[in-house]
Amino acid sequence: MRSTDEALIRTAGLGYTPRVAEVFKPYLDEVNRHIADSAAEDRIPYAQPYLDKGYITPDGVHPNDDGYEVITERLRKLGFDPLEL
Repeated sequence: MRSTDEALIRTAGLGYTPRVAEVFKPYLDEVNRHIADSAAEDRIPYAQPYLDKGYITPDGVHPNDDGYEVITERLRKLGFDPLEL
């Protein structure tokens, strides 16, 4: 493992899942809050990539290639500086 002085850590929320949004929305919201709160507590840059249906695979849960591009761009915008511990 590398020193934490050189660590590059970024995280993202789970975003939008069209097929499960109604039934599991309260749970999805709770998980996203936990990810955001944990990231903030540890000063880890965080992005929440809400994707619409055009960015989701036919399974209704996972991003398609364009969706992953959106996630990548949101994480890229967070920058590449090491964590400030």
